[in-house]
Amino acid sequence: MQIYSNTKLLTIIVFFIFIVYTLYELYLILINKSDNQLKNEAKQTLLYIVSIATIAYSFIAYKFGTGKGENFETRSVRYLDWIITTPLITYSYYLVGRLNNVQVNFVNLLVTNLLFIGLGVVSEYLYQNKIKYKNLEIYFAILSFIFFGIFIYNIYVLTSKLKEKQVNTMGLEYFFYIGWTLYGVVFLGELLGYFKRDFVINSYAILDVINKVVYSYIANIVIDNSSFTI
Repeated sequence: MQIYSNTKLLTIIVFFIFIVYTLYELYLILINKSDNQLKNEAKQTLLYIVSIATIAYSFIAYKFGTGKGENFETRSVRYLDWIITTPLITYSYYLVGRLNNVQVNFVNLLVTNLLFIGLGVVSEYLYQNKIKYKNLEIYFAILSFIFFGIFIYNIYVLTSKLKEKQVNTMGLEYFFYIGWTLYGVVFLGELLGYFKRDFVINSYAILDVINKVVYSYIANIVIDNSSFTI
């Protein structure tokens, strides 16, 4: 699919934002090496998140920059990025809980995370091939939203336990409540014919910066301020 020049430019800008922040995240790890292994693991998880996003956007930006429009390859790379990074983001928040002696069932978080992401990807694939699979994407989208609701509830339980211990999460939970919800809203808008593909691509790029770069920056502060008691 052909895309507009402003979409290409925004994608390239986002790619450079991820490069710069990934280097910054690496710098933080190198200068703040801790004796606490759980703290190091949490910091490294944030580095993995932005590094994977950087690799994904390097491929997408290259494809867009060389004049090629969006195709199956670029969409697949974006989905692969989400399938890998969303569990890592979830894990990083889980580690914030552990660093403050808050325990929740990570399996519940992981399974519901993978289910809503996986079903969403299937729905997107069916939508891109809607001539062959008429309206089938709607059912998978509904299932995806159901599991997303369960996932959000699990995040709420973790957040509530952190609040009970008077841990200042600095609003990390809202990246899940609002930031992740907006991905679904954008996709639903495209599914219903309200949003054009260029708007969707641009929205995903901006949301990726917010929910990975900004999230990681704030998560670093929360990790540094945690008690680190295992």
